[in-house]
Amino acid sequence: MKKNKILIIKYNRYGGRIFMTTFLYIVKIFFLLPRKIKYKVFLISTLLFSNFVYAWGALGHESVCEIAYQELTPSAKQSVDEILSKETDSRFKTFRDACVWPDYIGKAQAQRKPEHYINVPRYWHYIKYENCVDTDRCLFTAIRKDESILRDKKASSQAKLEALKFLGHWLGDIHQPLHVSFKDDRGGNDIALKKGIGCRKKLHAVWDTCIPEDVMKEEGFKVNLDNRESFAKKLHTEITGELRSKWTKNMNPAIWADESFKISLSEDTQYCIKKGKVCWYSSNSEEYYEHAEGSSGIKELILSGKYEDQWGEVVKERIQMGGVRLGALLNDIFQD
Repeated sequence: MKKNKILIIKYNRYGGRIFMTTFLYIVKIFFLLPRKIKYKVFLISTLLFSNFVYAWGALGHESVCEIAYQELTPSAKQSVDEILSKETDSRFKTFRDACVWPDYIGKAQAQRKPEHYINVPRYWHYIKYENCVDTDRCLFTAIRKDESILRDKKASSQAKLEALKFLGHWLGDIHQPLHVSFKDDRGGNDIALKKGIGCRKKLHAVWDTCIPEDVMKEEGFKVNLDNRESFAKKLHTEITGELRSKWTKNMNPAIWADESFKISLSEDTQYCIKKGKVCWYSSNSEEYYEHAEGSSGIKELILSGKYEDQWGEVVKERIQMGGVRLGALLNDIFQD
């Protein structure tokens, strides 16, 4: 789906050579630097580029995990806090912040990049089983792997810390509709906005960032870092006992993925176009490929503010669902 790109470059026969030459020259200089300076450069680079990655935007992930934290029993909360006490990076000391960690640049995160999504064939209409199609890793295996580590009493504190951060993130990802989608267009990352809304002018970014931020404003908050915790807590207060019971009736990730996939397939989402039994990339092409739409390269949509209004309540509910289900899963893992 969404590729981990720090730079977006129009590669051509000459520009590509220039870029690669420059890149290799920079790498060569880097390795000639003294060790202490190299370390400082690495830290600065990580801080500068750490947010240029995938998933719900930070707002969505933080909200899911804050709601989950509010759902925890005293016993489960104690266990989560104890695991997080081993965190050495001040940016990820709270569970809310820790859930964004998998989107930061690092060796552990890079190794698990393929697990942020579920790719399915364009002729699928629903998801019934936890099945990673044409690959051995996806969100299904990721959730089960980290759940297993947290249940393992012999697992190290470091292993549990990483598993907790990943698991919180995975529950956010599986509730973001375009993380359950098609490989060729990378979950809407190869669908642009010609004009209208769009934080980064791609359909995936609309669902990652634009709509959640619009929901935040509709809930009466200014979109900034200071208000994220309060926003998430407000969403939590709106969850009724009836909704909580409904959402946790079946704790099957395949059901959660199917819910997301059905939203992706909806005609109103404008992600794909149904032709017979297949959901096409565009009216002209079944799948995305370079220059699939002629000189424009990729499919372009025109979306208005009505699109955000139409899907705002759905995104809000997906965030709430993810939080409640994550909380229920952690309560089960850390039960007395």
